[in-house]
This record gives sequence, C-alpha cells and structure tokens, in this order.
Amino acid sequence: QGAPTSLVEALFKRFALRPGQNCGDLLFSGHLLQMIVPVLLFSRYGQALFLCSKRKVKVVVLLLWISVAFLAVSIVARRHHYTQDVVLGAAFTPLFWHYYSTVLHPRDAVPPRSAVIGL
Repeated sequence: QGAPTSLVEALFKRFALRPGQNCGDLLFSGHLLQMIVPVLLFSRYGQALFLCSKRKVKVVVLLLWISVAFLAVSIVARRHHYTQDVVLGAAFTPLFWHYYSTVLHPRDAVPPRSAVIGL
C-alpha cells in the first residue's frame, strides 16, 4: 500500500498505519481540528464557564494558540501529516466553527451565568 492512485482514493481511503506512514487523514488534519476546537470553545465560553475576566481569557487563549502552533509544527516535523494537511486544517477549522456558530446555531451564544453556576 503506497500513495493513492486516484482522486477518490486520495480523499476517502485510509491506509493502515505502518512505520513511516502518516495517520491516514488525507487533505485535512483531524489532529489539528482536535487542537483548535478547544481553543475556540474556550475563547467563546471561557469567561462565563470559569467566571474570570476577559483579560485572563485572552491571555489563556493566546497561550493556547501558541501551543497549537508548536504542535502543528511538530506534527509536520514528525511526519504524521503533510504540510498541506496541517495548513488546510488550520484554515478550515475556524471557518467550520464560524459557519456552525453563525449559520447553523446563531442562538448558541455565551450561556448566561445563572445556567453555568446553577442558580
């Protein structure tokens, strides 16, 4: 089992993991999606959930984005994904998040504090 030979294979077929092969996510890094979504969640709901100031949330979000950047570079360096997989994952995940939060669920805003602390 080597490189994909057709477009369908490149987009949909997962290869068995063997030493030296990537994880099988083709054209989009699921690893990066799993790292970016928690940052987006915290940036949106962190203040209400943890009852902290906007400034603290911004500092934590900045640190999280720095860690995501470091992890993205390490994913490419360790050859778990191709560079374009990571770049597309980093580009499309926030777009998916924006579409979900503005088009699919526009009422899903920051929860009221009473719902968070159980009042």
